[in-house]
Amino acid sequence: MEWSEGYVADVPYTTEFFGEQAPDFLNCVAIINGYEPVATDKPFTYFELGCGHALTLNILAAGNPLGQFYGVDFMPSHIAAGCALADAAKLDNLTLLDSSFADLASGKVADIPQCDFITLHGVYSWISADNQQHIVSFIRQYLKPGGIVYVSYNALPGWNAAMPLSRLLVAHANLHPAQSTIQLQHAAAFIQQFDIEQAGFFSTTPALKDLLGVLNRYNPTYLVHEYLNQNAAPLYHMDLVRDLGSAKMDYVGSADLCQAYPDLYFNEQKLALINAVPNSPLRETVKDFLLNTRFRKDVFVRGARKMGITRQKALLKKITLALVVPKQGVQLNGLNAGTMTFNVHQDIILPAIEALAICPRTLAELATLPSLEKESLIEIAKLAMMLTTANQTTVCTDRPRNVSATARLNLAIAHELHYSDQYGALASPAVGSGIALNPVELLVYGILRKPSPPNGQDVGTIALEVQKILDDRGRRLRVNGVPIESEKQNMAEITRHVTATLKAKLPLWRQLGIL
Repeated sequence: MEWSEGYVADVPYTTEFFGEQAPDFLNCVAIINGYEPVATDKPFTYFELGCGHALTLNILAAGNPLGQFYGVDFMPSHIAAGCALADAAKLDNLTLLDSSFADLASGKVADIPQCDFITLHGVYSWISADNQQHIVSFIRQYLKPGGIVYVSYNALPGWNAAMPLSRLLVAHANLHPAQSTIQLQHAAAFIQQFDIEQAGFFSTTPALKDLLGVLNRYNPTYLVHEYLNQNAAPLYHMDLVRDLGSAKMDYVGSADLCQAYPDLYFNEQKLALINAVPNSPLRETVKDFLLNTRFRKDVFVRGARKMGITRQKALLKKITLALVVPKQGVQLNGLNAGTMTFNVHQDIILPAIEALAICPRTLAELATLPSLEKESLIEIAKLAMMLTTANQTTVCTDRPRNVSATARLNLAIAHELHYSDQYGALASPAVGSGIALNPVELLVYGILRKPSPPNGQDVGTIALEVQKILDDRGRRLRVNGVPIESEKQNMAEITRHVTATLKAKLPLWRQLGIL
């Protein structure tokens, strides 16, 4: 068999940052579900399996100086990119390995440490059963007792509608050898004919029309990894629990933080149905059937220790909440969290946002606000998790900061914007995690960090520099997904973005230690 073992290897995966993998975020999952977290106020070890271009690892390593971070990916181009970024930022607490899961599990890779955290995003449902077992073996050998594992994966039953479509895409691609993105394009055009001809299966499965739309709209680089991996197979939560059981893992909760509060998702009748199921893996699977879950973000602990309510409240009070969007951009009329919308009374949320706009606050500090002093700590935590799930805030803890490391990494990321827009996040020393930015915002950041930035943050000067960088790359901004053809309109759109960035984002970046 080829070295790729059926995995798409001719097209690099997209470069993204996943905040759910941050140590503080994973500890928060444990705490809100009533389990002991990993101590991160002393040296700890973190390992990501299938780290891709290692943007997440670079950001976490820069923001968490007490951690020693490791990552592995079997695609050399991914590791080369991750190492180049780490070298540019001069990170001394990040090690990246070009190895297979089999090599790790068999001990062929030397000097692997015992780990406090092991994470893998999306990987588990994209690989063969043999490689899944290699991952389980690695966790069994290298995770410390009390250590946390994060596994996100394509889940059933939500993926049921897509499975026949994925099978057709792979079968068509196998008959037409070419680069994976071209295979996907031709296979999607072939399948489109089934919809045009009103094929019976398409007529009785409305969700397939949405999936066909995804094939036309999404980044092809992402889609080939999502749909063309030969061994990809979504799985039920209870199947993952079974697999990880041999590594002595206990499920503690979801990195979709609001899942810790089932009343946000289910009415009394559905809650009664769920609570009548005595078995935890089956109970979670029942939730997935009720929600038609398509993607899960599961958190496990090796030897989970349940906390009493007094201990839990003590740890909840220490969780810090920080805004990751400008105050004026916070959702107030309904917190949009993927498929769910959470409504919060404005008399409660507005004072909380006003306080967070000044500086990050612990939940204990938020509890002293007049609008929240009558609320229980659990209800305040629920509000914090709703804001975080809706990408309005992030959770963190007090920690040593390495401002110089994050600054070096952010400059390296900004420098890459002269050549591509593959990076979409910067490191924040204040929260030990990453903050999402769009390409224009990243270019503005890079310009402001130049040795001689424009005087007085002049909009016109910065806009011209942004335009020059984009012109050098042959890029134009887009409106409604369509590139702007007029040079005048393109400049006007750049100026609009720069003006908005300087007005709204600069105070936030300063608060988060990015500037």
